[in-house]
Amino acid sequence: MASTPAARRALGIAALAVVALFVVDLVLLARITRDERRVASHGNPQGAGQGKTPTNAADTLRTAHETLQAEHEALRTQADELAARVKQLEDEADALRTTVATRFGDHEVLRSQATQGATAVAELEAANDRLATLEPKLTAAAELVAKLNADLKAAKERAAKLDADLKTARAKRTAAEEHAASLQKSLDESTQTLEAATGVIEQQTGEIAALKSAIKQLKQQLGADESEATPGEESGS
Repeated sequence: MASTPAARRALGIAALAVVALFVVDLVLLARITRDERRVASHGNPQGAGQGKTPTNAADTLRTAHETLQAEHEALRTQADELAARVKQLEDEADALRTTVATRFGDHEVLRSQATQGATAVAELEAANDRLATLEPKLTAAAELVAKLNADLKAAKERAAKLDADLKTARAKRTAAEEHAASLQKSLDESTQTLEAATGVIEQQTGEIAALKSAIKQLKQQLGADESEATPGEESGS
């Protein structure tokens, strides 16, 4: 697991603190051993001219030992605090690493979206270029549509006029059909009358022919009567 520079510095400080504690322990152990040997032999070479007794030297050593122990405990406490700080820094580093990874993922998503956006922009520019190329054709098409609309309007007007004319013609046809039906009725009536008249004429023609025949016969009879009367008149004269 990679560490941040701050975590590495904290680890170095903690290691130095541990080493310092180890050295202090060694020094303290050496001093106590040496002083115990001096007290045991009742020797005080360094403090002979100062009037110190072995008991005072032992007290001094004990005080120094306690002081060193206190310093040792303080250093150990600092080492523990440094270790806790190192653990905290490592946790923060992990959280930061997670955040960086997440943001890197978001960055990759944004980069992908940016690439897609650039592609979309390029496609839009190409579409604009095609639109600019098609604009004259669109203008011509719009003019053609306007002309076709005008023609369509004129055709609708002509269709409306033709429809009105057709309605008028239908009305006239209906009136003509009604008039023709009336004429047909009159014709039928006239035909019936003519047929009746024809029958009467035929009847009268037969009667006339019979009359003519009767007149002819009457004339013939009259002629015969006159012929018979003429010789008598001649003989009387």
